[in-house]
Amino acid sequence: GARKGDSIYPVIKNSCHASFHDKDRVGDAIQTLLEINHYFTTQSVKIFPVQGTLLGLVRNGALIPHDDDIDIGFLEQDTCVVKDLIDDLSSHGFYLVRNHGNVRISVVKRRVMVDFYPYREMGKVFRQVGNDRKNLPLADALPLKSLSFHDQKLLCFNNPEPYLEGLYGSWKRPS
Repeated sequence: GARKGDSIYPVIKNSCHASFHDKDRVGDAIQTLLEINHYFTTQSVKIFPVQGTLLGLVRNGALIPHDDDIDIGFLEQDTCVVKDLIDDLSSHGFYLVRNHGNVRISVVKRRVMVDFYPYREMGKVFRQVGNDRKNLPLADALPLKSLSFHDQKLLCFNNPEPYLEGLYGSWKRPS
């Protein structure tokens, strides 16, 4: 797969970061999200939508039209397994486009970028590794609950509202 230092990385990044306004593009994004969710679920690895992906699912029950990627969280203790599964995604048509060690791993399929971020428990806080701004009280994060989306169950923070408020302020209405 392409890596940040490779000449193809900017080409992939620029071609994948277009918003989901287009009907075909949002369809590709939904299909990619559902495929990722199904794959990791069948491997018994817990993943969950975060950032703009979570905002759209909670607020709209859909992906946000002005978003341009899919953001997925996973438990830090699963990092080695997640990395192995991401390597295996190449056999399912995904390409690794960046691997920032233990902070972010990105893959692409159908020109849709999927960013994976590890989260860890730190006392009474559940926090994205490497980003102090993206955290929430542990009791609001875990246990993960189920969220229905296009006939699949996605895992999600137990109470995502404090997380969304911390990231977006007044998040319940699109601005």
